[in-house]
Amino acid sequence: MTLGGAVLLAAGRGRRIGGRPKSLLRVDGDLLIHRQICLLTRLGVAPVVVVLGHHAEAISEVLAEEQGVISVCQPVEEHSQSSSLRLGLGALPETTSGVLVSPLDMPLLDEGAYRALLDAWSSRKASSTVLGPVVNGQPGNPVVLRGDILTSIIAGEGPYGSGRWRGTDSPGLEHWESENPAYITDIDTEEDRVRVASQFGLSLIWDES
Repeated sequence: MTLGGAVLLAAGRGRRIGGRPKSLLRVDGDLLIHRQICLLTRLGVAPVVVVLGHHAEAISEVLAEEQGVISVCQPVEEHSQSSSLRLGLGALPETTSGVLVSPLDMPLLDEGAYRALLDAWSSRKASSTVLGPVVNGQPGNPVVLRGDILTSIIAGEGPYGSGRWRGTDSPGLEHWESENPAYITDIDTEEDRVRVASQFGLSLIWDES
């Protein structure tokens, strides 16, 4: 099942990884941001909105090569995951039926991981408005939001995007159990980068500046 769009969160400073834009990490030679946009486009998830903030200039130069991508930028002093989410959702058409939301620091996400999540969304409970993966008891990403709750999220209603709400019993929240580590593997520090590269046999490198 395809969705009405995706929001990719790339506004962070990357303070714990030396002030680098994590979306510009190269995964087996491909920029992480290119890799994720390409995978989503291939699966028919469009449009793709990228939320920028810190490092907006550097990331915008890369996005100039992408077709059909919408970029939005928030003032860095107002940056938070919640504000990024609201800004990204607000760039989508009001008629959007469902949205995939993901941070741009998850190097193991591949076509299989995205496809499995979309299949889970297609077979979700009728009452579910949000679906997210859970691996070994740990909530992961991406998550999928049903279109009819987007307006309330944009208005700032509810805990969405706070980083804590997935641990609650929020109405409409469906936890989808998976064994795929891609959903809980992100890169926050240089130590993470080295560990993930070694553990999963990936090349995770920065372009020389």
